[in-house]
Amino acid sequence: MKIEIKVRNLKVKKESYADLDGLPSFVKKRKRNFLEAVGVTAENLLKDEARRIGTFGTLERSIQHTVLHDLVIIFSDLEYSNIALETGRKDGKIPPVKAIEMWAVKKGLGAGAAWPVAKKIQKEGTNVYKNQAPKRVTRTINVMDKKLNKLIKKHLFND
Repeated sequence: MKIEIKVRNLKVKKESYADLDGLPSFVKKRKRNFLEAVGVTAENLLKDEARRIGTFGTLERSIQHTVLHDLVIIFSDLEYSNIALETGRKDGKIPPVKAIEMWAVKKGLGAGAAWPVAKKIQKEGTNVYKNQAPKRVTRTINVMDKKLNKLIKKHLFND
């Protein structure tokens, strides 16, 4: 049996695995708690990343997890979640001006700042895209790789 963490709607190809073949039967009974702990941990790590870049908390609140059999899925229903968390927005298309307007007002720039910001993003892309900044989803999965052994010991072998 393999534990697989997939990030849906976030277009990340890297997956994290923990091989649980050959576990004693008393450990297999604890598997559901373990999978739930993996899901909560990964969800919270990704929410931390979203909190760093978000203004209103919409992206952070959209991130959830579910457990299906041996699969832990972290997902967001927001259309722009992949752009915000992983790739950044490339140049070409104008981003949603209304969302930028809300951001500008919250940042104290005034609603009038939205159009020039949107045009600059259309022309140049976002800084995340231009600078090839660290990919937040990939980074979260890499952190989960390191945390899996601790979670296995805590939830599967803790008496």
